[in-house]
Amino acid sequence: MVLNFRPEVQGLRALAVLLVVLYHAGFPGLRAGFVGVDVFFVISGYLITALLQAEYAQTGRIVLSAFFARRIKRLLPAALAVLVVVGSVGVWLYPPGEQAEYLSTLRAAGLYVSNAWLAARSLNYFAPASAENPLLHTWSLAVEEQFYLVWPLLTLWALGWRKPAAPWRRPLMLLILGAVSLAACWYFTVKVQPWAFFLTPMRAWEFAIGAWLVGKRAEGWQATVGAVAGLGLVLGSAALMPSAAVYPGLWAVGPALGAALLLWSLAGEQSANWLRRPLSAQPLVILGDLSYSLYLWHWPVLVALAVLWPNPDGVQRGLALLLALACAAVSLYGIENPIRRRAMASRWVLALGAVATLLMLALSNWAMHRAAQHGDDGLAHIEAAASDRPRLYALNCHQFFFDERPAPCYFGAAASAPVVALVGDSHAAQWFPALEGLALREGWKLVTMTKASCPIWDLPLHSPPLRRRYWECERWRDGVLVELQRLQPQLILMASANHYGLAEAEQVQGLVRYAQRAQQAAGEAKLAVLRDTPRPGFNPVRCLARAHWRGHQAESSCPISDSDEKVWRERLAEQERRALSTIGLRYVDLSASLCPQRRCELQRNGAWMYSDDQHLSASFASSLDRALELSLRGQALLPLQTGGK
Repeated sequence: MVLNFRPEVQGLRALAVLLVVLYHAGFPGLRAGFVGVDVFFVISGYLITALLQAEYAQTGRIVLSAFFARRIKRLLPAALAVLVVVGSVGVWLYPPGEQAEYLSTLRAAGLYVSNAWLAARSLNYFAPASAENPLLHTWSLAVEEQFYLVWPLLTLWALGWRKPAAPWRRPLMLLILGAVSLAACWYFTVKVQPWAFFLTPMRAWEFAIGAWLVGKRAEGWQATVGAVAGLGLVLGSAALMPSAAVYPGLWAVGPALGAALLLWSLAGEQSANWLRRPLSAQPLVILGDLSYSLYLWHWPVLVALAVLWPNPDGVQRGLALLLALACAAVSLYGIENPIRRRAMASRWVLALGAVATLLMLALSNWAMHRAAQHGDDGLAHIEAAASDRPRLYALNCHQFFFDERPAPCYFGAAASAPVVALVGDSHAAQWFPALEGLALREGWKLVTMTKASCPIWDLPLHSPPLRRRYWECERWRDGVLVELQRLQPQLILMASANHYGLAEAEQVQGLVRYAQRAQQAAGEAKLAVLRDTPRPGFNPVRCLARAHWRGHQAESSCPISDSDEKVWRERLAEQERRALSTIGLRYVDLSASLCPQRRCELQRNGAWMYSDDQHLSASFASSLDRALELSLRGQALLPLQTGGK
């Protein structure tokens, strides 16, 4: 079944892909070019539903095998080509540790479930940044494929299995589906934003909007108004959406409604010609033809550029886009079109598609096994640092995003021993190896209460992974006070990262307020705040592994520059020290032991200093137990009295 060619729809595809590609390339003025994906979803809902309804109108049925065969011929060959190239280039580009990560995404992309995979990874605190994943963009392809899998069945039910259904069934289905999906999208944007962004049920309403438009068209002044409003909503959303907007949620209604208005306005025979003509221009039609391939290729090319040349300039990004365009042209004219135009029975298409997918999965599994076997002892030593974390994590003693009640963990001496409490976020947890060694030597009971991305400040907090206010953190901090009142420790050690994006004065005031509340809860406890550790400005483990893998001198390829105020936050540290001293609390500063002469090194005390771009490795932290002991003694925080206060 073939619909009449609509050049203006191809132009609209071109507009959508341009928004996405230019946004990813850092084009100025596009704050939210990612809304091009929402435009694609609406177009897909419109075209696929129109195709299915036309087939039903002509034949009285929908042949599912033929529909799926057409989708496979259209989408699978180019997608597999990209996956094969990304997998092959990645073996050279990435060391084995990173290969395992992107090959897992490749496997999920081959099964069209990378949206679910990425949604799960986005809430994994230690997962590599998704922006560095060359297959991140496949999430939207997975959403579309999952839509194609379910939509023909729903359409067939709405139209009637054996005889035409009542005319109200189709609009009622679209209304209910769209309303439920939009409500779920709003709810999960507020609660767990990655689920709303990546998962198909929360995006189904956009396809439903497109489906609703089938058979509807605007004429005359309505078309003009609709086209102006639609173009304004799409471009305005891309250019003017606030950086603080939590997407998708209700913010996605703008571009989706804009795309719907454009399709509605351009459907009439004599409507919105002032817009139809430019959208139907040959360059935009050609770009629309290339839109699928260009979308497939542009992101891996941009990621490879950033890996080879960190912080590329505008010229380099422009050349990368030209390369992506060339790859898209080869893909369209050399792979997609020849296969799509080749006559073949549906059953053979389905069988070959299944075989090709299984072969790709087998190759990706082989590549993952091969990656695990390659590398030398030097590379293994570097990559081991990435998992050199405190055993709090393995013991499930470090709590994560959705935990609201603290779950104290106990280490060290028996019940009658002095109690020392370690409280804070992951920058408190990183001190556990040093404190555990000290607790065992001094005969303490060490109690830990740490939670991911939850600084010990009496302040409301926004969570970047959840893209909303971090209610769980606020409730957890209140629960910590209850636990401190119950434990009555002799010493409380608090630590938090200092890079949550708050104003320094606000942050210091929040720290002081919480420290006072903690000391009041614990009675006569001594309380000290550990100064935050410096950040190297990049991920040393990843940098060292990549350099070693490519045969470069590892340490000279990844120097840590002289520390400056941005890294050390000297002014903030001084403000914290002064504010705490005014209320009689201590400030523990191990800067000299961490980075002598204000210069940090990749290796100290026989261990890699960092496990990622901000956390000390457990081995290095463990080597600081003596330095920590001397600092605590120097500030009269030790010795602690056995048997209580």
